[in-house]
Amino acid sequence: ELDHDLTTEQFSSSKLSAGQSIGEKSARDASVEIDSVVAGRQLMISTTFNEYEYSPDTISELNQAFKESLQMVISHCTGKHETEKTSSDYGYDKLSLEDLEELLNEYESVDS
Repeated sequence: ELDHDLTTEQFSSSKLSAGQSIGEKSARDASVEIDSVVAGRQLMISTTFNEYEYSPDTISELNQAFKESLQMVISHCTGKHETEKTSSDYGYDKLSLEDLEELLNEYESVDS
């Protein structure tokens, strides 16, 4: 949506990097932060971390594992032929996925 919203006559996205979202010396809430944005139909992810707690190799491994997991999710979702709804699709987001599946199975057996 963001990428679509930026292609109006009033706004356009810049090809220049926005730079870091927070100064390097600013206090951070977490020792590892992962930021992402979609631009030009491409997902861009950046990772900042406390270099006194983590080595660049460790963060590189984290990024690789994150990428592989994200690719698995994408593969799973694009391989689906039917929409799988969650409780929020029914207007009630406090129901667990397990409870929702149980209810849907009960109503499916009633319809049969």
